[in-house]
Amino acid sequence: MGPRRGALAARPHLPGGAVTHPAAAGAGADGRPVVALSIGKFDGVHLGHRRLVSGLVAAARDRGARSVALVLAPHPAAVLAGRRVPLLTDVDERRRRLAALGVDEAVCLAFTPALAGLSPEAFLDDLAARYRVVAMVVGADFVFGKDRAGDVETLRRMGRERGFDVVCVPPVIAGGEAVSSRRIRHLVETGHVAAARALMAAPPRLVGTVVRGAQRGRTLGFPTANLAPADDYVVPGHGIYTVRARWDGAPSSAPDGWMGGVASIGVRPTFDDGPRSIEVYVLDFAGDLYGRTLTVEILAWQRGEERFDGVEPLVAQMHRDVALARANLAAED
Repeated sequence: MGPRRGALAARPHLPGGAVTHPAAAGAGADGRPVVALSIGKFDGVHLGHRRLVSGLVAAARDRGARSVALVLAPHPAAVLAGRRVPLLTDVDERRRRLAALGVDEAVCLAFTPALAGLSPEAFLDDLAARYRVVAMVVGADFVFGKDRAGDVETLRRMGRERGFDVVCVPPVIAGGEAVSSRRIRHLVETGHVAAARALMAAPPRLVGTVVRGAQRGRTLGFPTANLAPADDYVVPGHGIYTVRARWDGAPSSAPDGWMGGVASIGVRPTFDDGPRSIEVYVLDFAGDLYGRTLTVEILAWQRGEERFDGVEPLVAQMHRDVALARANLAAED
């Protein structure tokens, strides 16, 4: 397959553009930025990604280049196979985290059937139309090009031909297994929040809009915000969780805008076994959150979802849930 220009020649982006680090090097004599480059999905920006980014920043520094991360989205499996792949972090959050780790520029690269159809050679041709690549920093399982035809050895050979170095970064092994976004998704979905936090170096999160629900919590003395996720996030397994939440207009007394809370995720078995809901009780807050966009970080699993014999034992347990959440939040400080 011959080179196909155009898949990357225009600035690759999704809505929101790029996050650029203030300390970025200049362009080469031909106007193309001189870059060390990494490409990946970076979902969750977990420990493995952080090791890769450390290698990327070092490679750029050693070569007097800019460090650039191309963030693939949507997930290739969703585009090529129609498979649902829920998100640990949306693309904007990935870019913010990459910038915080020192990446000069984090750019969204739209994964499309046209991009997937490029041969390894054509893919690198399109990169070269935009960047003067002096190094590519990749993981040991890196593949690229149509039908995953290119691997690290392919990249090394092509790098020698085209004049760029290839740095291969080994995976992070934890508990005898490589850290991966897929592994973390499974941990979150099964309620293993502590393990997921350890591998991400950050709590799992949900972002969504507060919508009207059945309003039972208000009648029980625990008014909750019913969250409709803004994207297809990984939702923790049914249960009760210690959380913190923030939103535009949160009380100024909240540290860094975060307020502690308790989240109930499940089907409300005491009442109706209805569709899954995500209900957040914000501690020490009595305002109206309808229509607000909440970011909710899942800090700790407290207990599984239970069916109670009436409202009284449920409310008694909710008081215990709040007390445990306060203790967990105090331990976070």
